[in-house]
Amino acid sequence: MDNFLINLISNSSITDMELSTIRNVCYAEQEAQALKLIVQDSRAPLSYLALIVIIFAGPLGDKFNKKKPFLLLPLVGELFSVFAYLITSIFKSTVPMQFHLYLETILNSLCGGFSLMLMGVFSILAATTSEEHRTFRFGAFSAFFSGAGIILAPLATYVFEYLGYVNMFLLCIFIHVFGIIFIIFFIDEYPLPTAAEDNRVAGKENPGYIENENNGSNLELKYTSKLENGSNINNDNKNETHKHFCRETMEMSISSFKIFFVHRILDKKIVLWLVIIGFSVFAFSNVDTLLLSSFGRLAWGWTTEFALYSSFNQAMSFIGTVIVTAVFVNMFKMSDPLLVIIAVFCRLISRILYSFFKNTNTIYLAGGIDMFNSAPVVAIRSVLSKIVEADELGRLYTVMSILETLVNPLATKVYVQILTETLQTAPQSFYFLTIGLLSLVIMLFIPTYVLVKKIFTKESIEETNPHYQNENGMEVSKL
Repeated sequence: MDNFLINLISNSSITDMELSTIRNVCYAEQEAQALKLIVQDSRAPLSYLALIVIIFAGPLGDKFNKKKPFLLLPLVGELFSVFAYLITSIFKSTVPMQFHLYLETILNSLCGGFSLMLMGVFSILAATTSEEHRTFRFGAFSAFFSGAGIILAPLATYVFEYLGYVNMFLLCIFIHVFGIIFIIFFIDEYPLPTAAEDNRVAGKENPGYIENENNGSNLELKYTSKLENGSNINNDNKNETHKHFCRETMEMSISSFKIFFVHRILDKKIVLWLVIIGFSVFAFSNVDTLLLSSFGRLAWGWTTEFALYSSFNQAMSFIGTVIVTAVFVNMFKMSDPLLVIIAVFCRLISRILYSFFKNTNTIYLAGGIDMFNSAPVVAIRSVLSKIVEADELGRLYTVMSILETLVNPLATKVYVQILTETLQTAPQSFYFLTIGLLSLVIMLFIPTYVLVKKIFTKESIEETNPHYQNENGMEVSKL
């Protein structure tokens, strides 16, 4: 900020009064960013409220064969958040900005937030897509998500200028209500629960969802059959159904973490642990995107430039997602861990450019290099869906959402603390932490790539050769 004033004085002929006004505006901007960081830091722990919903979401979703609530709850939370913004816009002279910022976090967290929404989307996509096409389908969703931003972000400026705050938030309320109605009436559960299918009645508890007696760590769906008269259900399953709800729910929530101890081949266990650790580290580093606006205002002197830059980043993200989906996955059949390595390496390079360069061309170059930013989330969920069994996906995605919810508030406090302490001297310091974390992610996914290639190669050989011999020379028959 001081360098900006020095350059302005040396390159311009301005009066002392104008200089005083510019100086006051600059320092007011700096104080505003400091206040914004304080609010971000103090409201971060409120995100832990989402754990109340997320911990039980996956197991209950598997038990009742329901995934639509994963989409509905976050949308309802967003709807009430928009109401908070509407109240602030109506009474903006009396209601402080902290009202809607804190209320937004609380309401979204109590409804599961964006983590629960993604959990529902990927659970439904995984249930309706074969393993071979799963990465492509995940990528298509990500491309649509990025493409919508390209269209809607530029329109937001014109909508705001035409409608103003109050009418714009009223429009948002209408859109959210329409989305809730659409999910309720036009999105079906998969598989469709019917009374004729193994006694699984829509909206009722599945009596076949019991704990495996041989392995207490593996909850599974066991289909029950009617007795000859078609009127009674096996007594053991009926007793299991009538367990105390709270106790059963707690057992199911604990069972989510037991997927790490389910019996599976060693290579798959190692891949599972490596990917989960890598996902947690990447989620921690991803918080730096929240500080780009504050950092850019202080380090680059940007204000209105962010609107165009945001649209550029969304366009590049869409192009990158299309390249990953259509070229890397569909054409070259590139493995998921390799996609993660490429995407994370590109992000690492972009963070280095953000840290050491301030000219506009280099900043746009950094945003273009990070065009594969959606690939890690898609590829990580895709590779995990191919490592675990189908009836473990709900619990696995629950664990991922829990980890993401635990990591984000902690990472926010760490990043905000670093930026606050280096605000006057070296605001780019928090990017050095990101560079180190991304390097760790790459190191974790290199052995993951090797192990996944080994696992899939072995499974391919076993499918083509029914009398395949394993590494110990023992014949493994597929017949």
